[in-house]
Amino acid sequence: METYRLDIDALVAARASAIGKGGSDSPWGRAIEEGFNWLMEAGEVLIDDEGLVLIPSGSQNIFYAVNGSCSCTAYQNGIPCWHRAAARLVKRVKELVDKPEGSVELARERLQCVAKTRAQVYAEVNELFG
Repeated sequence: METYRLDIDALVAARASAIGKGGSDSPWGRAIEEGFNWLMEAGEVLIDDEGLVLIPSGSQNIFYAVNGSCSCTAYQNGIPCWHRAAARLVKRVKELVDKPEGSVELARERLQCVAKTRAQVYAEVNELFG
């Protein structure tokens, strides 16, 4: 069992990349936002010996060992759950930080975040003032 401290810059970049693909208004976007918010508050996660990320239930005193599936009620009902979104964000953070090429990729992700943000601002200004 490992306690993995999250790199906040990498987490922000992972979130921006994930949200950029589907938007935050989609069911997955909402799950990503909820998972991201939990991770930002927690600052660290537990990873078991098999590499599964352990994410706590929001309503019960249990942990979900999350990979491509989850045993929570939302997932069982076909709804994107924040546990899976959080686990995927953690895996993306590890990819960005733990691999030798991670620092270059993290820098690219940060630049894309800035570019997306700037593009979004320009789009909103153009929409308002045409």
